Amino acid sequence: MRRTAIIILVATTAVITSAYAQIPVDLTPTTSVTAETKINTSASGTYSDPSAGTTLGNVSKLPLRQLLPGYHGKIYASVVLFWGSSKHINVGYSAIDPAQVDRQIQDIISRGMDGAILDWYGAGSWQEQAAEVWKQEVLKFPNFEFAIQEDQNSHTLKACTTSSCAQKGLISDLNFIASHYFNSSRYIHINGRPIIAMFDVDWYYPDPSATLFATTAIKIDWTTVRASISGNPLIIQRGPLALAEPAIMSDGAFSWIGINKLDPFDEDLTYLTRFDTTALATPARAAIGSVYKGFNDAPASWSQHRIVDQHCGKLWLDTFKTNVQTLGSQIDQLDGIQVATWNDYEEATTLETGVDNCLSINASVKGTQLSWATTPSTADSNATLSMFVVYISNDGQNLAQLKTLPRSARRLDLTQYALPAGNYKLFVKARGQPSIFNHLSASVSFPVYANLTVTSPKSNQVVTSPVPFLATATSSAAITSIALKIDGKTVFTASGSTLSTSLPLSPGPHKYLYIVLDQLGRTTSQGGSITVQ
Repeated sequence: MRRTAIIILVATTAVITSAYAQIPVDLTPTTSVTAETKINTSASGTYSDPSAGTTLGNVSKLPLRQLLPGYHGKIYASVVLFWGSSKHINVGYSAIDPAQVDRQIQDIISRGMDGAILDWYGAGSWQEQAAEVWKQEVLKFPNFEFAIQEDQNSHTLKACTTSSCAQKGLISDLNFIASHYFNSSRYIHINGRPIIAMFDVDWYYPDPSATLFATTAIKIDWTTVRASISGNPLIIQRGPLALAEPAIMSDGAFSWIGINKLDPFDEDLTYLTRFDTTALATPARAAIGSVYKGFNDAPASWSQHRIVDQHCGKLWLDTFKTNVQTLGSQIDQLDGIQVATWNDYEEATTLETGVDNCLSINASVKGTQLSWATTPSTADSNATLSMFVVYISNDGQNLAQLKTLPRSARRLDLTQYALPAGNYKLFVKARGQPSIFNHLSASVSFPVYANLTVTSPKSNQVVTSPVPFLATATSSAAITSIALKIDGKTVFTASGSTLSTSLPLSPGPHKYLYIVLDQLGRTTSQGGSITVQ
């Protein structure tokens, strides 16, 4: 996986930027270095697998909805419930731990999602224990919803080798779901009907009328299944084919992950396009779209060596873009959008840990100019950022926000801030797009040697010519002089700690800059902008 570096520079003596404005700074800390760099997700923090694309970091909590302009529906997280079972890898937490479930729900909500679809393996399974915990814990979080997904790996189904057994087993599973979960006020409904998602059940247990199915499929009578289950659920199968298969098996479909088994670097976005266009063509059937960051099943004991490279966050963003472009103004025809997945660590699809954009950030200070650059500075790496945030600190740990800047910005003029004398530490945060990693630079020193009080003019003031200029300065060392620049040229210099003069200026906008020099040869620069009538 490629890594990108952000280098921050602050230029020495000359003022390079074009904008001056004396802005008072509130130095009261609102955050800290620890808060801005710690793992801020429900991941355990003890498991990672960089070789598969699962890394840990500080994640942007901007809402996912920002990447879905025009979409007003629900966003769900696809949650697996394996963890803590001896049959799966140890990811550092247990799926049946109520405290962990609370952390996951809180994190899912913090990303701007509305609920979770829980992958379920049948009555008596480890996943059933976990699902019961979720059913109880969701009640603590207003408006958060959940639904159950019947997996083709259900223990009930896997125990069967005959059509009769599989048919009875599926009926038993679905009635168990209905009796245990449909009564929850938080269960997901579409068009008034409780949903049951199904992961490849139609592929391995198809109706005789089906034309596409696994070579090892066990056929069952879906008419009998439908007639034998309670609650009139809306059955939603996986993939675009489910939107066109016999309706007895499927009331709709959910999208998943496009995988080109022959090329791990192919984003295979045609999978999403195919699902979305089929959904638009079959409006009578329910459709839940998908977004995802990548895929790699290498950590699983059953690995099939399928990989979809994350492209350092590009794939994540491209899945949103593809849905938006394909569906256009009809995007609300989707009955939901699902993140595939929240926490399947064995397939490295985990949004829980965030999306690694392969960035690092570095800083240095020179004078009054703060600038930064991304390396490499590519369209793809820049697209993973939402903004830059500059912080200022008195102690190098507790941070006050100085300025937010668009991701296109690469410099900040520090003379625009009315800072009292002090030795400050500056940090720059590269904030990621929703669920993409944030990165905070190391501290850089910015000394302010003099306390400068500007009486006239006021920043951004409209004035008449001649313009009065009045400023005084104090410092730990004696003030030698104060110089005044107008539009980059020195026009007046006063000896001592006070500058007072009146200057004729032409109509229009002008920039002014006071430069204080003390006895030790140290300078402090602050300035502003005026408009002369």
